[in-house]
Amino acid sequence: MIKFFLYLAIAFSPCWAADSGSSHAFVGSVALAMVLAGFCGLLCKLLHQPPLVGYLLAGMLLGPVGLAWIEDPSQIEAMSELGLILLLFMIGLEIDLKKMFAMGKLVWLPGLLQFPLTVCFLLCLLYFFPEFAPASWGGKLLLSGAFSLSSTLIVVKLLYQKRDLNAISGRMAVGILVFQDIWAILALAGQQQGEFSVTPILITVSKSILLILAAMIVSKYILPRLFEVLAKTPELVLIMSLSWCFLVSLLADFIGLSMEMGALMAGVAIATYPYSNYVITRITSIRDFFITLFFVGLGLQIPALDGELLQQVLFFTAVVLIARYLIFFSLLYPLKVGHRLSIVTPINLGQISEFSLILLTLGVAAGQIEQQFLNIGMWVFVFLGVLTSYAIPNAHKIQTFLSRALLKLGLADLASKLHPELRVTNHPIVVLGYFSIAEAFIKDITESKDILPSDVLVVDFNPITKIKLELLKVRALYGDLSFPDTLRNARLDQAQAVICTIPDSHLRGTSNLKLLRVLQRTAPDATHIMTAENSVMAKILYSSGADFVIQPNLLAGHDLVPTVISTLAGKIEDRAEEDLEKLDEPHLSSGNV
Repeated sequence: MIKFFLYLAIAFSPCWAADSGSSHAFVGSVALAMVLAGFCGLLCKLLHQPPLVGYLLAGMLLGPVGLAWIEDPSQIEAMSELGLILLLFMIGLEIDLKKMFAMGKLVWLPGLLQFPLTVCFLLCLLYFFPEFAPASWGGKLLLSGAFSLSSTLIVVKLLYQKRDLNAISGRMAVGILVFQDIWAILALAGQQQGEFSVTPILITVSKSILLILAAMIVSKYILPRLFEVLAKTPELVLIMSLSWCFLVSLLADFIGLSMEMGALMAGVAIATYPYSNYVITRITSIRDFFITLFFVGLGLQIPALDGELLQQVLFFTAVVLIARYLIFFSLLYPLKVGHRLSIVTPINLGQISEFSLILLTLGVAAGQIEQQFLNIGMWVFVFLGVLTSYAIPNAHKIQTFLSRALLKLGLADLASKLHPELRVTNHPIVVLGYFSIAEAFIKDITESKDILPSDVLVVDFNPITKIKLELLKVRALYGDLSFPDTLRNARLDQAQAVICTIPDSHLRGTSNLKLLRVLQRTAPDATHIMTAENSVMAKILYSSGADFVIQPNLLAGHDLVPTVISTLAGKIEDRAEEDLEKLDEPHLSSGNV
C-alpha cells in the first residue's frame, strides 16, 4: 500500500513542479508534503523515534538534497507561518501572568540575563576560534545573538505532549521563552542595512507597549461581554477567539511588528478567561497540521551536508549546548531552586529558535555573514531539534545522572529550600460536570470538615457555574468533556479521585464509558467514580474498570424509603419541614456539560 502511494506521488510530482505558480501546484505541493510527512512520521513511530525526525526527513526527501519534487518551498513556508501564529496564540493562552509574576525572579532574572550573557559567552568563543567565525564583529554579534535563542515551537510542542506545560519547569521555560521572543523582536528591529541601531528598537518597544495596552483594554471591557453572549454556542467561542487572534496579529503587522508577536499578545490578553482551555483543545489539531508543514518546509531548505560543513555544525552544536547549561545553571543554582530546575531548564531550552534562522537570513541579505553560516544554522536547528525531542521526554533521567555528578563536585542539591512561588496547587478530587449530584456533593463539602473546598476541581461547560463555584472557593475549569485534551489540561494525573456525576443522557459527544477509558490513560492511579442510569450500564462500567458506579435511580429509591415510613407513621409533615429547611439554604444552580 505504501509503495502504491509513493508511485502515485512520483507519477504526479512532475506536473506539480511544472507550474509552481498555479493554485493546483500549491495544493499538490501541500498534499505531497503531508503524504510523505505522514509516512515518515509513521516510520519514526514504528522505530520509536520522535515524529519531528520524520517531518524533517520528508522535507529533505522532497527538497534539493533529495528528490527535488517541490521546486518552490515558499508555498509551504506560507502555510507553516500560519501554524507558528496559531502556536504562539496557544502559548499566550497558556500564560497566566499572575502565576508568572508570582514566580518572580525565577522567571524574570534568567529571562533578562540569559540572552546577553550567552551572547557575550559566544562572542568570546568566536574570538578564540576565528576559523569558525564571520570576518566582521557585526557578523560575530549576529551569529552569537541567533544562537542565544531557543525554539518556542519545539519546546511548547514537546512540553505539551509530555503534559509539563503547567509544571514548575514548564512554566519557567515558557516564561523565559517569552523574554527570548522579546529579545528576538528587538534584535530584528535593531538590524537595518547590516547595522544595529538603537532608534528602531525604541520605536518597536513603544509600538509593542501601545498594542499591549490596547489589547488589554479591549479584553477587559469588551471581550468578556461578547464571550458571555457566545458561551452557550461553543463553535462561536472558538471562532471569536481566532478572530481576536488574527485581529491583533494584523494590527501588529500594520504597525511594523511581527504577526507572531501579535498572536502571542492576543493569547495573553484572554488567558485568564474561563474559555481559554476550551479554545486550546479545539485548535490543537489545526495547529499540528501547520506545524508539520513548518518542519517539512524547513527540510526543503536544508543544504547538502559535506565534511567541512559537518565539522562546523558539530562545533556550533556543542557550543550552544555548553552555553545553555553554563548560563542557566549559573543563573538558577544561586537562587536555591535545586538541581532539578537548574538542570531541566537548559534541557528544555537546549536548541536554537525559528527567529535564529530569520536573523541569519537577514544577515546574509545584508552582507554581514556568508551563506555558509545560514547553512550551519539550519543544520544546528535540525541537530538540536532532534536531540531535544529525545532529551525533554527523558529529562528526569538526564537530571538524575547530572545531579550525581554535581554532588561529587561538591555542589549540594538545595531543593529542600524551594521558593513559595514554586508550590503548585493540586486538587485531589476532580468532579467532571456539574449536575444535580455534583451540586449536592459540593453543598455537603462546604458543610464538612473532612474535605476542603480548595481540594476540589470541577470541570464544566457552563461559565455561570464557574463564577458561582468560585464564590464557594471551589475551583472550576471551563471545558468540553468530549475532548480528551480538556482532561489532560485539568492535570488529572495529580488527582486521587475523579468523579463523573453526569448520566449519559445529559452528556454530549461522549459517555461515561468513553470518559472512563480516557481517565484510565490520563489518571491511571486515581479512583474512578462513574454514573450509570441502569444496572446493565453499571455492570459494564464495573467490568471496564470503574472503582465505583453511582446509580441516581437507586439513590432516589433509597431516599424514598424513609419518606414512606414517615407517611405510615403519620410524620410526613415533619419530614417535609426538614426538606423545606434544606431548600431554604443557599443553593447553586445546576449546569450543563
